[in-house]
Amino acid sequence: MSGVSGGGGNRVLIARQEIGATVAQVDFTGIPYNAFRWFELHMRDVVPVLDGSEFHMRLGTDPSGFHSGASDYAYSSVVHNSSNTTISGSASNARNVVEIAQNIGTHADDQFNGVIRFLKMAGGRHKAFEYRQIAKDSFSRAVHLLGTGILKASTEPIDRVRFLSLNGDLAAGDFRLYGLRG
Repeated sequence: MSGVSGGGGNRVLIARQEIGATVAQVDFTGIPYNAFRWFELHMRDVVPVLDGSEFHMRLGTDPSGFHSGASDYAYSSVVHNSSNTTISGSASNARNVVEIAQNIGTHADDQFNGVIRFLKMAGGRHKAFEYRQIAKDSFSRAVHLLGTGILKASTEPIDRVRFLSLNGDLAAGDFRLYGLRG
């Protein structure tokens, strides 16, 4: 992967993928984990094929590929929707994916937008990440989500990221992977 200026001083655009036709997932591979201090995956205007979709993430290491074991990830998140003042949370110490968002709608104004920041890609166990998203769900409520988590499955550096919808394909979206120098 070659980097080009991504605007923003210490931020370098490593790769970009725009969805022009229906796809099952978006993968970034060959991430230069030693070249940057942190990484960010920016997701803009993402729309699923099916109404009420869930968006998930998987991480990968060489030579294992993408991790999907029953207890590879641990994470927690807090969700707020605009129809009420309720704030709810969820947590899991043993999942095969990281749940990024639920009930995302298919309408043009239901687009999903978010950022996942990878705080630790290499060195030891428990690779850390945090995420924040905003979207409209399939009930036309604005949904805000904040979360944090770790990959528990490997001591190898993370060199790939997969974004997918577990209950259908992705119809549209713009994905940008940035490296940040610190």
